[in-house]
This record gives sequence, C-alpha cells and structure tokens, in this order.
Amino acid sequence: MHAEAHGSNSRKTLLYGAAAVSALVLMLVWMEGGFVGKAVPGLQAEEQKSGAIGETVTLSLQTIADTTVWPATVAARIVARISPKVAGRVVEITRKVGDGVQRGEVVARLEAKELGARLGQARAQLAGAEAEAIRARTELIRSESLYAKEAATRQTLETAQAAARAANAQVKAAQDAIAEAGSVFGETELKSPVDGTVVSRELDRGDTAMPGMPVLTVQESGRLRIEGAVAERCAGALRGGASLTAKGGTPEQAYTVELDEIAPAADPATRTVWFKARLPDAAAWQPGAYASVALPCGRREVLLIPEAAVTRIGQIESVRVVEQGRAVLRHIRTGRTQDGQLEVLSGLEPGDTVQMASP
Repeated sequence: MHAEAHGSNSRKTLLYGAAAVSALVLMLVWMEGGFVGKAVPGLQAEEQKSGAIGETVTLSLQTIADTTVWPATVAARIVARISPKVAGRVVEITRKVGDGVQRGEVVARLEAKELGARLGQARAQLAGAEAEAIRARTELIRSESLYAKEAATRQTLETAQAAARAANAQVKAAQDAIAEAGSVFGETELKSPVDGTVVSRELDRGDTAMPGMPVLTVQESGRLRIEGAVAERCAGALRGGASLTAKGGTPEQAYTVELDEIAPAADPATRTVWFKARLPDAAAWQPGAYASVALPCGRREVLLIPEAAVTRIGQIESVRVVEQGRAVLRHIRTGRTQDGQLEVLSGLEPGDTVQMASP
C-alpha cells in the first residue's frame, strides 16, 4: 500500500509540473504574439480588430535635419613635450608615466660636469676682471690727483681713463659670460611648465638628449577638449563659438562643448575638416577617451510617429491603424528618435491614421 501511494504521489507531482510548464510556455507564446496571425511589417492582423478608436493621429512626411554622429577623442588642451635646449646625457628622470607633476617641478636632469666647468671658468674670469678694474680705478684716481697738481701730463691722465674704461668693460663681459653659462647650466634641469600628468616617457637614464627631442610628455590636468574630424559636406555646421553636445564615458554622460578651433580647409586625403571644442572644467572624462558629437548635415523627408502610439513586446513593434472605422493591428519597424517621435522605417505610409496607445 505504501508503494502504491508513493507511486500515485509521484505521478501527481509530474502531472502538476507538466501543467505548470505548459501554462508558462502558453503565456510566453501569448506575450510574443504567438496566437496572432503572423504579419510582416506593413501587413494587417485582422484577428486583432477593435472597435474602440479613441485619440488618433494622421501621419505625414516631415522634413528634418539629417543629423550624423561623428567620433571624437578627449585630449588635454595643453600637451607639454619637455625637451632640453642643450645636448647632454640623461642622468636622472624623477617621474614615471602616470605620475602627477606640479608647474616648475624638476622632472629630469642632464649631465652637467662640462657646463659646470664652463660656469666655473666664467666666474674665475670675472674675479680677474674685477681685480684689474680695481687696479685701473686706483691708477686713475692717482693720475687725476697728479694732473691736478700739474705733476702729470694730460696724456698720462687720458691713458689712465682709457685703462679704467677697458677694465670696466672686461667686468661687464665676464658678468655676461657668467649669466650665459648659468643659463645653459640651468637647462640641465628639465622642469614641467604645467600642472599635469606624465603620459609618456621617450628617453631613459643614460640616453643622450638632444635639443628639441622630448624626454617626457606632460598633459595639463583638468582643462580638456575634444578633437575630431567631420566630412567636408557636413563642415558647414561648424561655427566658431557654437555649442555642441558631446557624449561619452561609461555610463554615458553628455556635456555641452564650445567650438574654438576649426581647420580652414579640408584634408585632401580624407575630405574631412578637423575641429576642436572645449569641455567644461567639471567634465569627468580622461584624455584619450572616446566621445561623439552629433551635427546636422543637410535635410531629409521622413515619416514620424508619436512614440506613445507604438507598443513593444520584446523586439516586436506594433501600432493600431484605423481602417473603415476600426483599429487594426499592424507590425512596423522604427529607427531614430526625434523629439518624442520615432522615424518609421517600414509598415506605415503617409496618410495612415494611427490610434494612440491607451495610457
């Protein structure tokens, strides 16, 4: 008896489970329109007629701006490629890629022995010139005193004056040599001209740096812009000082950017026009990130339908078209959104009257 009861319970459990699965499958099929006669976009499903019409809208072609989305890149407004003014061997690089730097901070040093020796020689020459100038001034004072007492000739006085002027000139020349040598010696310390972040390191310790050859590249922090290119035919929408909407980031964010640089001519190889636009200081994007901008590029005729009139079940879009006083279900395909309206790609024609969906 126990075995029979157990078998009966198992069969009941299986029957209940099969019934539940069947009910779930039927519900899913119903939600996907499985019990409605299949209709490709534009064909009617007669079984779905309804006598309740309510609010309707008649569709017509409308001329809108043909907006195209163009890719852009986030970049720092200032990119400093730090290079020396004198040739020398790199003996130290104080920052690596990703490090933050402050304006005026030393980021690299070059070998300074030879330049230091040149500075020392210039200082020694200055000391000798100053000593000679002191001697010449003393001799001039003595000559002036003797000349006043008529104990020295005019020629002797003029000779002493010329010697004093020459000694002073030597002092000035030695001071200029020190200033020049000191300036060159100071060039062995490479400093960042901006507050920013090191984004690349072109040389390493032991390499020989040449004038104009970058050692490090620093991007300014905070002040960002986007850069990109648009087709020549669409460049007419670019105006200096105009505002555009840039989108990017994860999750996507949108910022208003201001155009500040537009290439005066198109690139003959790509037939595109380069532009740059300033991002607001509050932008949270990073240099190198992807962004996009939408620009109007001509005009075109489209069929628009209020978004509220479209019903979606999964990926299936449908509307109710009023025909002979009745609302008939019709499947459609839509595209871009235009201010609360959808662009109709197929399934509807100008002059069709569509029932608005019930709230």
